[in-house]
Amino acid sequence: MPDGLPKHMDSSIKFVHFSDTHLGLETHGRVNPKTGRSTRLEDILRCLDSIVERAIDESVDLALIPGDVFHRENPHPTEETEFAMRLNGLVQETGAEVIIVLGNHDYPSASGRAAAVEIFPALNIEKIHVAKSPETLLLPIKDTTVQVVCMPWTRKSAVTANESTKPLSALDVQRETEDRMVSLLRGFIEELDASNPAVLVGHMAVRNASYSGTERSTLDISDPTMPLSELTQGELAYAALGHIHRFQDMNRGKGTPVVYTGSIERVDFSEEMDEKGFVIRDIPRGWGLEVQIRLREDTGQEVRHHRT
Repeated sequence: MPDGLPKHMDSSIKFVHFSDTHLGLETHGRVNPKTGRSTRLEDILRCLDSIVERAIDESVDLALIPGDVFHRENPHPTEETEFAMRLNGLVQETGAEVIIVLGNHDYPSASGRAAAVEIFPALNIEKIHVAKSPETLLLPIKDTTVQVVCMPWTRKSAVTANESTKPLSALDVQRETEDRMVSLLRGFIEELDASNPAVLVGHMAVRNASYSGTERSTLDISDPTMPLSELTQGELAYAALGHIHRFQDMNRGKGTPVVYTGSIERVDFSEEMDEKGFVIRDIPRGWGLEVQIRLREDTGQEVRHHRT
């Protein structure tokens, strides 16, 4: 190892990134008479099991989950239990730090209520971190400190609740919300320690992203969007994104990977041809070997893509 390299270059840190599990989704499902469960729940849990099993096999150090864990703000206890069991198994087997940021489906509709995923910090479950508000987490892993910039879904209601902004039009509210998102992110990036690795975990829409299926018509066109340029700063080794259901690296081959893994299971028939899965990769070791793993539900096999 050449002299002068940051200490975190000496040993790789491996993470798994998956998003938009949407546990509780029941569209096009039915009740399995043998289990009494929705077949859609069983589909999603099978995909989640594949991710957790591979993450354990790869001995990941981090699990990055950028939102929409549940499809409804009040998930059934069965859905909460099944998700918690899998996260607990991942932590117990690997010792990985798990970071969850809230997506738009995770937020409670009424102020003062807790989100379902906030049960983890409420129970003080070690190594599972939930970000309801933007923040930077400092996690000691191996011989370094990994900086995780957390950007949960930005609600426009946070802007409209301010008396000074109530007269704003819908377009003005959108622009004001976007300006706040950018300002927050820039502030977090400016405070990063360049001698330690940094990743971003965010539930957001990035401008010019490719949408999946009915997302083109169902997502609110007035929702705030983040310029891609704000995510490709050299300080970030990786941007793990959720919200959009199509797998894509919006900055492929140009520096910081800006990656939507997409939903882990198809939400409706409009996503029939989409590749679904997750990403496992090492950071940073000079960018090293990138590993992308995507599931093929038709065969149950995995398609593994490598790029050096």
